Amino acid sequence: MAMLQGLVLQLDPEEAPTPSRVRELLDARSIEPDLVLLPELWNACFDGRSLRAGQVADLESFLDPLLDYSRAHPHCLLCPGSLPVRVASDADEPRLANRSCLLQAGGMLGVYDKMHLFTQMDEQLWVRAGDTPFVCDTQLAGKSVRVGIAVCYDLRFPELWRTMAMQGATLILHPAQFPLKRHDAYRQLLRARAIENGLLVISCNRRGRSGNTDFCGGSVAWGPENPNPLLAPTKAICAEFSFDLDAVDEFRRKLDVLRDVRGAWRFPGT
Repeated sequence: MAMLQGLVLQLDPEEAPTPSRVRELLDARSIEPDLVLLPELWNACFDGRSLRAGQVADLESFLDPLLDYSRAHPHCLLCPGSLPVRVASDADEPRLANRSCLLQAGGMLGVYDKMHLFTQMDEQLWVRAGDTPFVCDTQLAGKSVRVGIAVCYDLRFPELWRTMAMQGATLILHPAQFPLKRHDAYRQLLRARAIENGLLVISCNRRGRSGNTDFCGGSVAWGPENPNPLLAPTKAICAEFSFDLDAVDEFRRKLDVLRDVRGAWRFPGT
């Protein structure tokens, strides 16, 4: 049994958290997690002013306290949510990416730029959309695992999740800023993505309030068969969970939906 011990940090951007503060929260834990996940844009919100104020010029320099933690805990896979990262662009195009990454053993395994921008909040005016799904291989809880990333609004686009699953992902990490009024949809969509692709899906949602919008935390870990999610308390900053990674492999042995896919999704990216 490959039992994953995970931790989500439901940070509130309005409290102006920093990587050093995140490191303090991690150092204060009594257990050493195998996996740590933060929310989407935890140092900013969706208005242009916040995004500009929170923008990161160099991702590795900004995350240095967390890379230091990663070096001290090389077994831990750390996904520091997503951040507004400055990118080169034409003068008339957005100059930020909503960028996520994976850290392990003091290094960066790769980065993912959010592909689906939330036009209801004009994210496209400030952020340049990514165009490439992200998956990578790593060791997690003593097991070889292929991990993908999706960010917040990406949840509503099942074709992205199917592509990652067809590329071998069995675990998808999902940093989010879902508001309270859409929390039921958040939970149900996560469940659907887990069931239809035979995935373990772990999402970290922010808490707090920005403007007139409430956010509720309520982060979720959901596998392809468990009828009830592992649901974090709404107001807690830190929430722990555990999950048997072998359960995903066992599910796919019993019901290999991906084997039976037909058409273009059989060869994602073509």
